Amino acid sequence: KWDPVIRDLRVMEVLPRKFPLRLGKGDFKTQGKACNQLNGLRFASGHYVQALDCNMGCFIGEGYKVPYVLRVFMPPERSDRVSTTCRYLGFRECIFTGREGTVGKCHASAEWTFGTIYQRFLSGMGARMHYGHPDFVDGFWVRNRGGMSKSSAVVNLSEDIFAGYNVRMREEASPHIDALEFEKGRESTFNAASNFFSKISGGSIAVMRSRDNHLLCERIGILHSLSFYFTSVAFYVSNLIVDVSIHLYVLLFVMFTLANIDLGRLHRLGSSFSTEWIVSMGLVSLVPQIFEMVLEYGAIRAIKEAVGGFFAATWFFIFQNK
Repeated sequence: KWDPVIRDLRVMEVLPRKFPLRLGKGDFKTQGKACNQLNGLRFASGHYVQALDCNMGCFIGEGYKVPYVLRVFMPPERSDRVSTTCRYLGFRECIFTGREGTVGKCHASAEWTFGTIYQRFLSGMGARMHYGHPDFVDGFWVRNRGGMSKSSAVVNLSEDIFAGYNVRMREEASPHIDALEFEKGRESTFNAASNFFSKISGGSIAVMRSRDNHLLCERIGILHSLSFYFTSVAFYVSNLIVDVSIHLYVLLFVMFTLANIDLGRLHRLGSSFSTEWIVSMGLVSLVPQIFEMVLEYGAIRAIKEAVGGFFAATWFFIFQNK
């Protein structure tokens, strides 16, 4: 309350905190990357901001494209100069650690599929979020909307996607373009890759129980909720469903064996379980990557890459899924 005698604010009552603050342990009280972005944003100047991680970079040829790419925010022919056309602008990534062994190649393929093919598709549906890629950001907008990411150590484990939630809740755009490509490095050892996938899967759990996710799910329709599911936690939820279904599938055939029901009897009953599944439907996820490699590198290289890396990728993602 304003006190006219002392000409200052006077504390009237201090309400006790009902629940303790959720902080990290030890020296890690918050998310390091998100905290660095929030601190660095105070010293950033200009209309547009780009935050690069230590594993990202580009060569000078791509740098020459940047002034032209930034015109996407405010096209020269646009008559309305009040607001920009989008708040985040994403682009392609080249994973240069694909040359560092089998694990690096498998991880690079997964990251390239997600960071380039998947982002382009989500952009077309208007459902693309921000996932920590080297996106360009509307600097003025992000300074007035809480920063480029959220930094709570427990809730915001996947700190970057909450910036995408921020864009989505304000009905702004976050498109993807193919005119620019930056380099990015990923883990090329088995243990490091496992730790990364564990961190992202744990972040998906935190996303599902977050306030932002709850608000978005309450306010979008059924069609938008389908695309929102695939742009948020679909990958790890789908993996969980696949794991559970495999256990149920094996348990079901154990029960058939104990009941003395063989495949012939199942066939006579017209059951779909009479067919032994040699080729899994999971191979359908290879189709977008194969077609993208055909477009960029040609059919011969695409087939060689897909067939040659199938065995290694199978074992790699089996262990990562666990």
